[in-house]
Amino acid sequence: MCIKPFNEIERVLNNSASAWIKLVGYINTNYIMDERWNDKDELKFKKRGKTLATFYVRDGYFLLLLIFGKQERTVFEEMKNTLTI
Repeated sequence: MCIKPFNEIERVLNNSASAWIKLVGYINTNYIMDERWNDKDELKFKKRGKTLATFYVRDGYFLLLLIFGKQERTVFEEMKNTLTI
């Protein structure tokens, strides 16, 4: 596991850094989870050993994978047609 310094993340993400700061800040402010970096520039947020979100850091952007539980999937399926990109 490696921990990325903030200035390195900011340099790699460039214009996407502000979105990163908002999303990671929101998670850290509103949830209590373990935060772990791996060697592939992936930041995982875990609770009770289960990964709930993974950020994939790339040059100039990042991807966010959210893992929904059964209850969250049901809610998402009911509202997904109302969402826009």
